[in-house]
Amino acid sequence: ITFPEGLTGSVGTVGATPTGAQEYQIFWNEANVGSINIATNGAVTFTFPHTITFEPGDVLIIIAPSVPDPHLTQLAVTLVATLP
Repeated sequence: ITFPEGLTGSVGTVGATPTGAQEYQIFWNEANVGSINIATNGAVTFTFPHTITFEPGDVLIIIAPSVPDPHLTQLAVTLVATLP
């Protein structure tokens, strides 16, 4: 599975917006490869500077902020990727 640079086509939504910007880190195995960013207006954007191809056994990990905003609710994210 290949995730494109910028995670083009990926989308995210929130139920209630955070009072402060939030950043969820994206890891490929143990390497930090990008982030999911939530603005105070609820806009969800992605920072993903390189195209990455996952091989069998690779792991995608999303880590929440160390101090999550208690007002942010119902974060939903769809990551778009292509199959070989």
